[in-house]
Amino acid sequence: HVLPVARTLLRFGYNKANTLIVALLHDVSEDSWMQLSLIERLFGHKNARRVAALSKSYNLEDPISGCATRTSKKPLDVYHETIVAAGRTVGLVKIADRLHNLSDLINPPPGSRWTTEKRENYLRETDTYILPLALKLDPRMAEEMKRLVAEIRANIHVRILQAQLAAPST
Repeated sequence: HVLPVARTLLRFGYNKANTLIVALLHDVSEDSWMQLSLIERLFGHKNARRVAALSKSYNLEDPISGCATRTSKKPLDVYHETIVAAGRTVGLVKIADRLHNLSDLINPPPGSRWTTEKRENYLRETDTYILPLALKLDPRMAEEMKRLVAEIRANIHVRILQAQLAAPST
């Protein structure tokens, strides 16, 4: 997933090293036990802070034991406020991340974890938090996001109609 996010940024002309580093690292602390202190040692303080901003929860190193401790998950509104406050690089990475995730939701296979309800919630989050950020930072990315959201909503409606037609009439 991180390579397509970086490629999305490149496609839109964002080729600065730190932007691409953050794109490649944006899920590592949230999805693994890698500690922010290691990211900081390898990629610098600013990039570690950017990765932390993009993570709903992350791992901190206990200075005495060296063990990782997972932070509590940020509430959704706090998470998105943190992204906005963290600046342009973080915002662009989040937008590219959402574009890639949306492309996977257009037509998920039957039995996917992406139920209609989960997809609708994800679209609401996109409309509430990510699309306004995209409109502010890069209208081209916002237009692509609008197109993907419309395509997903159309697919959801088609699936609902197909289910209704397939249901036995009473």
